[in-house]
Amino acid sequence: MGRPRIPKVYGQTMVESCPFCGKIATAKSEQGAAVCSSHTKMMIVNVKCNCGDYLDLLTGKYGAYFNCLKCGNVNYKKGLDRWRASGSASEDRDKDKRGFRDEFKKKWGGDRKKKIQRKMDAPAKGKEITISSRDSFWFD
Repeated sequence: MGRPRIPKVYGQTMVESCPFCGKIATAKSEQGAAVCSSHTKMMIVNVKCNCGDYLDLLTGKYGAYFNCLKCGNVNYKKGLDRWRASGSASEDRDKDKRGFRDEFKKKWGGDRKKKIQRKMDAPAKGKEITISSRDSFWFD
């Protein structure tokens, strides 16, 4: 007879994940790679081929792929596996976290908890207004 037929499910054939964090990829990076919305500014760099040359990330009709000058085109998944194995992926993630912390400190001037605590400690200074039914300005 043969194998039983497995029905196709809409939307599950091509689910791409972010190369940095593993979440579902919903956006494109500046290079054209599928990434999550929080990593759109990140770059995939220092990807090496088996021959020792660096791979260039390109996008085409069928999605992203890598290109080596000596070997030719390399599959996107194979290139990412080589990138992760070389340790460049974890270095790029650490750079992104450090950059975010530095940017936060520049913008907010230090620790976030201290800023929130200061806002909560400050008493609310407001002016109390009493409105009666005789005020025609408030009731038209």
